[in-house]
Amino acid sequence: MSLDSVIIEKLVEQVFKSLMDQAQAEVGFAIDFSNHLKALKTQLDLIKAFLADTNNLKIKKETLKTSLIKLRDLVYEADDALTDCILRFEYQKHGSCVKYTPAECFFRYQMGKQLKDINSRMDKMGSNLSLYLTPQHLLSLGDNTYRARLFTSQDFDPSEIVGLEEDTEKLKQWACSTSGDFSEEKLIRSILEQLGQNPSSGSDLGLMLRSITLSLQGLSCLIVMDDVWSFDQNWWSQLCSAIQKTGKRSCVLITTRNEDVATRMGVESSRIHHPKVLDEKDSWPRNCGEMRGLPLAIKTIAALLAPKVHNLGDWKDILDHFHELTTREQNSSVKASLQLSYDALPTHLKQFLLCFSIYPEDFVIQAEQLVHWWVGEGFIQGDHSKTAEDLGYEYLTELVGRCLVEVVERRGYDGRVYSCKMHDLVRDLTALIAEDEMFCSFEAGKQKLSPDSRWLSVTSEMSTTPLKPCSKLRALLLMATGQGQVPFKKIHMVSLDSLRVLDLSHISGAVDLKEVPSSIQKLRNLQLLILAGCSHLTKLHPSISYLKNLIVLDCGSCSLQYLPYGIGNLSQLQELSGFRVVSQATTQSCHLLQLQQLVQLRVLRMNLSDKSEIIESEWGVLSKLVKLRVLAINTEDCKDKSILEMLDNLHPPPSLQELYLRRYRHHTLPKWINPTKLSVLRYLCIENGDLSSINPSAHPVEENSSSWDYLEGLCLKFLPNLEEDWSDLQKTMQWIRYVEVSSCFNLKNFPCSVDRPGIWRKVED
Repeated sequence: MSLDSVIIEKLVEQVFKSLMDQAQAEVGFAIDFSNHLKALKTQLDLIKAFLADTNNLKIKKETLKTSLIKLRDLVYEADDALTDCILRFEYQKHGSCVKYTPAECFFRYQMGKQLKDINSRMDKMGSNLSLYLTPQHLLSLGDNTYRARLFTSQDFDPSEIVGLEEDTEKLKQWACSTSGDFSEEKLIRSILEQLGQNPSSGSDLGLMLRSITLSLQGLSCLIVMDDVWSFDQNWWSQLCSAIQKTGKRSCVLITTRNEDVATRMGVESSRIHHPKVLDEKDSWPRNCGEMRGLPLAIKTIAALLAPKVHNLGDWKDILDHFHELTTREQNSSVKASLQLSYDALPTHLKQFLLCFSIYPEDFVIQAEQLVHWWVGEGFIQGDHSKTAEDLGYEYLTELVGRCLVEVVERRGYDGRVYSCKMHDLVRDLTALIAEDEMFCSFEAGKQKLSPDSRWLSVTSEMSTTPLKPCSKLRALLLMATGQGQVPFKKIHMVSLDSLRVLDLSHISGAVDLKEVPSSIQKLRNLQLLILAGCSHLTKLHPSISYLKNLIVLDCGSCSLQYLPYGIGNLSQLQELSGFRVVSQATTQSCHLLQLQQLVQLRVLRMNLSDKSEIIESEWGVLSKLVKLRVLAINTEDCKDKSILEMLDNLHPPPSLQELYLRRYRHHTLPKWINPTKLSVLRYLCIENGDLSSINPSAHPVEENSSSWDYLEGLCLKFLPNLEEDWSDLQKTMQWIRYVEVSSCFNLKNFPCSVDRPGIWRKVED
């Protein structure tokens, strides 16, 4: 299996960005290494150019494959070295270390030596590869000698169909009343050839389209485009125009593994057919002569079992090792089909798909965990229009559209994937590729730790011995399977120098995690620390403030009384969950005022209790978080009215798009929850409270506009005192298109049940 160099290319881009950020920093620290940094930049430029040349080589010989793995290791090493430089700069900027101390001079000497060594090894590897990849050698790896094998649909008799009669009839009906849209330049030539014409090479596209129009004049036609992976919008529009000029109704039938392709070609969602799996009745026809058009998996099983029809033990072995057999066999039909789907992925999606390999079979994966991981690894870089997290959810949706990932649950108002899973056979293929690229190792289909592992999921089924030192590990996720729990004592943070992602959340079941120790500061490269749902966790050591690269800190649903002082120093933090607003007398805690330093914050989830305190100097803190998009406030059933009045004094973030208010024991909303203060709010969720009204008209007129201009989604749950008329609410929410309601007994004129969970969706025109 070929090594996919896109992983290295994305890493090079990340290291290059870090390099530029470091070089542009106005600090003499970078100048000390200027020659080495410049040399490293040159090497990274050459690596990127080299990867561009090798990325299209579908089949790579072992020498090239091994070299690319070593090259990736070098780039990872450069990434760690540059991170050390950047962190050192951060410590100096905040007064954590002093220039020109003996320790600092030693660090500079060691770092210069390390960068020089990395550059030397990169230079040597470049020389070796240039000798190996001569022009003649590249030619031998090209189309003529090593052309990639393209797998098409498996051999079958088109007349043989079992269990798909209704599907076939449905498609026939569509063919009698369907309008068409679709194609690419080479297909235009193919259409002309099938119409009996022989267009010369280099024929003008416009002339060929005119020939199609003339040939089909007065005729109806059916164009079948099988296994479409991509298309050119311009050519497709021109072909459709040519077909429409024939004067008769024509039909285009498309088959594709990518739903997005069909949508972008203009196919209405109601015309996209998703074939269902065969049921047991259709999968076991009694008459072998009627066994037609079996799905690929059933056909593969039959092929494995047929030679061993008289040996029950062999059948049992096939049952126990079916996935391994179907993915590792060189000529496996299943492997060939899935490999085609993987090869056809855009380069940026391949790295995301491989991450699924570390999850156990049939494991329901939380999309948030997956996207956090991608961001922490540096696979995704946000831009001025979209955050890295938003892009991560888009990429996950793309994988779903390509039928490589299955959705378990979606968010109602915008369809964002909440949770997902992967078919066992697809998961096995990703494990095979990930192991081949030395990201992780497997034994009997289950992951094991090796010295070269980059990613690791620890389950209760793994060895109970402590993890061995693994300096290359970048992502560590604990997860409980079945009833088992994972002991946190197995993790030795001192051995995880390169770790970017540490997820110990409720998915993980880290039951003995009562305190995050001071050794957490040794994970200097850490970008994601997920502790959500660790219900026994009572203390987070203040040394967490040394994790200058941290972008996500999730302490939601823990037993922490407060977050430690110094959280405000985590200047790169983009998401903070589980922040507790405490009394000003708690001097060792992080107070609300410190959060105004977190100018990169996009998501904030905060809790208030009867012991909380918000002083006047803190009223405007949230308004200074100009990048904040999501705010969740849990008042934990506070009954002290003074606490609730504190919320009235807050000035909300200017760009807030999603607001969640839970366990709010007051009859009216905080004054700032209105269309004027939250002018771009898109989603409002209020759960478990005593509100009697949410209508903006209930507030003073001078404080509010008459309607929510951007609100699209609304969730109202367990609000027994809410006395509203849905007809009146709709007038203030003109763009509302999704509403979820449950246990709102006094909500009038709502089209669905208000006693039990009900969902209303606006019917699109």
